[in-house]
This record gives sequence, structure tokens and C-alpha cells, in this order.
Amino acid sequence: MSFSQYIYGPVTTEKAINEVEQFGRYSLLVSKKATKPIIKELVESIWNVKVTHISMSVIPEKRGTRGMRDTKRSRAKRAIITLGAGETINLFNSLLQS
Repeated sequence: MSFSQYIYGPVTTEKAINEVEQFGRYSLLVSKKATKPIIKELVESIWNVKVTHISMSVIPEKRGTRGMRDTKRSRAKRAIITLGAGETINLFNSLLQS
């Protein structure tokens, strides 16, 4: 399994960063084909952490307009990962300090 095949990157919204600080929950954008066991295995092997819980949600596509053009945001899938006590993922440390 390839990391880039299933995990696209972190969700960097204000709400996602607050969840990291308060509850230790990390939000990642993942492939639409990704499942909980695949994400758990990838996160544990790459960052050497213990995943205790994973929630998945599908973000629906949205349509809108920009001027006279019709636009659409494609569907996406988000994985919210809860780690064991005292564990962190280094990918998010630079986001928390800014």
C-alpha cells in the first residue's frame, strides 16, 4: 500500500486544528476508496503511533457559480483519527505553532 495512494494530506481548517489541540484528533483527506483498516495500518506504520479510533465522513459535492460560470467542488472523504494518550503526529506541529 502506498501512502500517497490513500492519504492526500491534513485538513487545515480552524476547527480541525482546534480538535488537535483539545482532543488529539487529527483530520486527514483520504481517497474515496480508503477504508478504516487501511488508514489505521498506514498511520500506525508511517508515524509509529497507536490509533485508538477512526471516524470517516464523506463530504458531498457542492455546486455554485463564480460570475457566470457554473462550478462544482468534487466529493471528498475525511478521516478523523484519535491517537493514544500522549502521542502526536509531527505533520501537524508546524500548523499548531503558527
